[in-house]
Amino acid sequence: MTHPFIRSYKKLKQRKILVISAGGELSGVQALYFIAQDDASWEIVSNAFVPYPPRIGAIIESSKRQPLAAADLGWLEYKVTLLFAECAMSALKSVPRGLRKPHLAVLNQLSLWKGPTGENEPLPLWNLSLGEPQHVAAVLDTPVISGLVRHHLLAGGRGAVPMLAGNLSIARRFKGIVAFFNIGLVSRMTVLDPGSVARCIIDSDTGPGMYCINRCAREINCPDGFDRDGSAAAQGTVNAAVLDSLANSPWFLKEAPKEAATELFDQLMQKGEIMALPPNDKMATVTALTARTIYDFFRREYHEPALPEVIIISGGGVNNQSLLKFLSAYFSHAPLTPCEQIGIPLEMRMPLAMGLSVDAVLREKAALWEDGKIPRPDLAGSLSMP
Repeated sequence: MTHPFIRSYKKLKQRKILVISAGGELSGVQALYFIAQDDASWEIVSNAFVPYPPRIGAIIESSKRQPLAAADLGWLEYKVTLLFAECAMSALKSVPRGLRKPHLAVLNQLSLWKGPTGENEPLPLWNLSLGEPQHVAAVLDTPVISGLVRHHLLAGGRGAVPMLAGNLSIARRFKGIVAFFNIGLVSRMTVLDPGSVARCIIDSDTGPGMYCINRCAREINCPDGFDRDGSAAAQGTVNAAVLDSLANSPWFLKEAPKEAATELFDQLMQKGEIMALPPNDKMATVTALTARTIYDFFRREYHEPALPEVIIISGGGVNNQSLLKFLSAYFSHAPLTPCEQIGIPLEMRMPLAMGLSVDAVLREKAALWEDGKIPRPDLAGSLSMP
């Protein structure tokens, strides 16, 4: 039976949607507030970002290497829940009073772990997600959709966050094939043809994004642990032999679709050839690696007769000028367009796509996940009502 909220939501001509999303250990919580229209258009109203305090980042990082103590796990969920509410209220604070109450909030919880359960059962994967949606619903006095990763696992998927319908909505602002490159901790490529019969041509992780760059930045004590503008890489020289060796590592040569795990790149960074480089040369080489693996992946996987009309780039990596220089050299035939040029803040394209996708699903305009074959779970089961 359809939840009463969903029945009333489907009748709205304009939907005010707040997306709250947790990032990796060096990031924080994002909030994006936008209005979705019945004609599939959208308008961003405000956005906010709240960085993680050092202890949160340290606990997330340590969880990759060793089990967390129960007290640390409980504290982390408590603090992340408060950060969700804080970031949401920060995004709403600058909004005119008449627009300040969302119809819906979409919560992408902190996914602390996703992997095999070790059990020989039909459901081989599970995840540990932190952040209490009920508290966010109570603070906002707004229904909250959450548990997206877990629902996908329960439905037999790989634990994806729904993005396709939202990305298609963004792509329809152009006439031809649109490529999206998102450079966060990992790089992800999505290529869509939003024509009369919409097609998803590519949707896959491609490589390390900013992960290896951030690791090098911490090793040479860059401010805040980032080579944010690429200045450290600009002071070094790319070692072509090491770059070729790293770019031909087995994971990079795997066919799409594939999912990157940061542990893969930890192993990559421990290779003697990269460890032997001077610090700035190492930074330059791993920065070039991110660009090179995006290009190599595109060259192997894109088989359409015409190049994309536009390549939209997003994510924190777009601030890195050295990385953009390498990317522009590889993609000289297709100019790169930062998503800011189409009215989307650099780090908000993925939250926007997620929010638009959930909106389309609730209005029965799209399937929940990319392959279209996975059964759609009951969304009411993930709807936390205040």
